[in-house]
Amino acid sequence: MGLRVVETAGLHGQSPTTVRGWLDDLGLSAPAAHVGLDFETGEVGPLIEEARAMGYETLVLPWVGREQYADGWDGFARRLEPIARKLREAGLRFAYHNHDFEFERAADGRVGLDVLFETADPDLVEAEIDTYWVQYAGLDPAAYISKYAGRVPYVHLKDMSSTPDRADVEGGKGILDWEAILAACEGAGVRYGIIEMDNPPGDPIECVRTSVEFFRAKGLT
Repeated sequence: MGLRVVETAGLHGQSPTTVRGWLDDLGLSAPAAHVGLDFETGEVGPLIEEARAMGYETLVLPWVGREQYADGWDGFARRLEPIARKLREAGLRFAYHNHDFEFERAADGRVGLDVLFETADPDLVEAEIDTYWVQYAGLDPAAYISKYAGRVPYVHLKDMSSTPDRADVEGGKGILDWEAILAACEGAGVRYGIIEMDNPPGDPIECVRTSVEFFRAKGLT
């Protein structure tokens, strides 16, 4: 398919050395990984070890339970910063990946995701914007990518169907405005577009292939 990079989301019982070997054999690298964080202890040692073995540049928190932002997204941002700082001291970057619940409005009317990024140090907490979930929340993915230009190293390129279930579908088969999104990515300095699907409508490999062909036709390499 001509892919150059992957983003991991757990190693599924395999050692970092084993997975890194597979990637090397395939000519792939993994610049980013979805990981869980221990908010109780703030311990990041095992994450740093895995990152060094795998060659990660950025660790991404892909989801957070409501208990972590029950006191507001500003409180969550302040809890993230010490962990992100430890990772930066180890030579790693940190990013937060959105779903749709981050777009609920706070008591003051601000969107939760905006509160998070306005509160957190931009040098410590970057954004991985998921285009599907921004659209699902009824907002404009291109606008959000542009809003955080220079702070969005990765974007999840995921389309949404026009059907009532709003399923995630292959790139180009849904309703997202890819001309605007890809232009925003270029303008915002996005380094990698990650093809990701939560619930592939068919064979996952073929779904990836369809998306790769679509985005390559749009000029992505």
